[in-house]
Amino acid sequence: MNWLAHVYLSDEDVEVRMGNILADVVKGRDRKQLAPNILRGIRCHQAVDAFTDYHPTFSRSQERVR
Repeated sequence: MNWLAHVYLSDEDVEVRMGNILADVVKGRDRKQLAPNILRGIRCHQAVDAFTDYHPTFSRSQERVR
């Protein structure tokens, strides 16, 4: 579900979408070799995660599932 949300919120550019999907699995030094648009997708993924992780509505939803 997480990946679907990231693709939905992503730019239509294929490389940006790839970055959104790969952000959780490609780490540190491996990122240095990636295309600029893939890196843009990774940054988008991180921004979405940062927003949702601390949003009050998301926190309440997490509590309902636990």
